Amino acid sequence: MGLVTAEDKVRGLVSAPSSRFASARHVVVETIERHLLNDKEFWGPFGLRTLTPDEPKYTPAKGYWKGPTWVVSSYMMTHALARHGYRDKAIEEAVRVVDLLVRDLEETGGMNENYDPDTGAPAAGTNFLSWNLLAEHWVDELRTGADPTSLDEPALKRAQLAKAESILHSLREPSHGLH
Repeated sequence: MGLVTAEDKVRGLVSAPSSRFASARHVVVETIERHLLNDKEFWGPFGLRTLTPDEPKYTPAKGYWKGPTWVVSSYMMTHALARHGYRDKAIEEAVRVVDLLVRDLEETGGMNENYDPDTGAPAAGTNFLSWNLLAEHWVDELRTGADPTSLDEPALKRAQLAKAESILHSLREPSHGLH
């Protein structure tokens, strides 16, 4: 037996029986179903919670990372859900959060940084404009399989194509005069 190199370890991992990866996938799916999609834990009526309600520090109405729904964390989690076979739940979450943003924009003229996942009320960051802009293409990305959060080159190309198609579509609308 000689020295085992990093290359040998990688080669062994890549050639390992697929049951090892199937087992890991099973753990991910079980975790998603048991915790993330559980309405008693992270799946709130108005978006994904950042803490579960049984946590002592759970205070979503008072702000930062103590339970509120954040656009950026929901965005990342929906793409993970879609990658693991939960596209319908991912779209459901995206629509719920986009609806919060649209309602807030219509009622206040701005969007907030985060929202109470149990009531939908704005929780912090009035007139916040940053990652809330992710909402513009979010649902379309999930429907088309475009995933800008992926390191997978085909997924990135689909994301770029979906964005370009969305821009072309908006330019063709009568309000822009290009049709």
